[in-house]
Amino acid sequence: MTYAAPNATNMTDVFIYANTVTHGWFWQLILIAIFVVSFGVLIGRNDASRSFAASSFLTSIIALFMSLMNLIPSMIALITIILSFVSIGLLLFRK
Repeated sequence: MTYAAPNATNMTDVFIYANTVTHGWFWQLILIAIFVVSFGVLIGRNDASRSFAASSFLTSIIALFMSLMNLIPSMIALITIILSFVSIGLLLFRK
């Protein structure tokens, strides 16, 4: 299936076009990649629970911005925010 060339006047149009071509998976996979890379970087310096909490918090902030720009569904942003709260709560109450 071919797609028309993007009629982009700003970067948000390019982002929406990339998401349209991949049927909504592009930015969700970018979000997962951000989580995996940040977790990989942080696991070398901290323990697993602290790295998971920091990575999920960073991912939830980025997911919130992506949701505001209509790049990902709001449900995905809500899931990342809930994951962030759960991981931070487990980090605080585990000690």
